[in-house]
Amino acid sequence: MVPKQKTGYNPLFTKEMAATIRKTAKDCDTSCRTVKSTLLSLYPNEQEAIEKIWRKGKRRIFSYALRKMECEGDNVSKELLQVLVNARSFMNNISDIKYYNLLDTKVATLISSKTTLMKVPKKTMENNKGIWRPFDV
Repeated sequence: MVPKQKTGYNPLFTKEMAATIRKTAKDCDTSCRTVKSTLLSLYPNEQEAIEKIWRKGKRRIFSYALRKMECEGDNVSKELLQVLVNARSFMNNISDIKYYNLLDTKVATLISSKTTLMKVPKKTMENNKGIWRPFDV
């Protein structure tokens, strides 16, 4: 006969951990809703398709938004890109890694176009062995 196990207090699962899990779930839900509302505002004629995907599962909206981003190419809306960047931490379950990599590429191109650190003179880079120091001569 197998002895019964006590289902009492588990010291490995604290109230803080439960609160963290609830907060993460709430943040993910908020992020999903933000992506959905952005998609509805950008593509009002595709409301039926967006609602259908939403009913299948909230997190599927991320994949749909990433596919839309791929279809748009370089003409992707800044709003959609910003929402997807903010939701990137909740996209860890996306099965098709190509869309996730595409988002990373878009973000990298945006960052490189905004920063002036990328446009460092070649001479400075050679003198410092690849380390950029703004006040070196």
